[in-house]
Amino acid sequence: SHKYDIETPESFNVIISGRLPLLKNGDVLCITDVLQWGQTGLRSIKLSNNYMLRSIAGCKEGEFALLENITFSGCTGLEKIPEDLFADCRSLRTLTNTFTNCTRLSDIPEGLFRGCTSVTQFNSIFYGCIGIKAIPENPFAECREALYFNSTFYNCTGLNEIPENLF
Repeated sequence: SHKYDIETPESFNVIISGRLPLLKNGDVLCITDVLQWGQTGLRSIKLSNNYMLRSIAGCKEGEFALLENITFSGCTGLEKIPEDLFADCRSLRTLTNTFTNCTRLSDIPEGLFRGCTSVTQFNSIFYGCIGIKAIPENPFAECREALYFNSTFYNCTGLNEIPENLF
C-alpha cells in the first residue's frame, strides 16, 4: 500500500510490473484511465463502482489470455468500450454484469465479442446502460458456445434499434 502526501488532487501515471492476478475496485477507486494492461497474468478485473473511470485500453498483446472474470459495473464515467477489449480471452467462460449501469456508454463496438469464443453466458452485461441507442447487427456471431443471455440488455431504456437476428 502506498500513499502520496498531497494537498490538492493530482494525476499520476502508475506502472505495474511483475504479477498482478487480481485488480479489484477496493484498491483503485481513483483510476481515471487505463492506458495499457500489460503482461501481468491478470485473471480477474473487478473495477466496479469506480465512477472516475473514463476509459479503458483494449487487449493488444494477449494480456487477457488467463482472464476468467472482468467487470466494470457501475463505472458511470466510462464512455467507450474498445473493440479489442476481449481479444484473445480464451479462459473467459462467463460475462456477468460486465458493464451494468455504465450509464455514459453510448454504443457497443461491432466486433467487441470476437475473442469470446468460449463464453457460454452473457448475463446482464449491459443491464441499465441507459445511454446505449443501438445494438450492432451481429455482436455475438463468433460466440458459438453461448447458451445464456439473461437480462443482457435489460433496462437499456435508450435503445432505439434492436437487430432482427440478434441471438
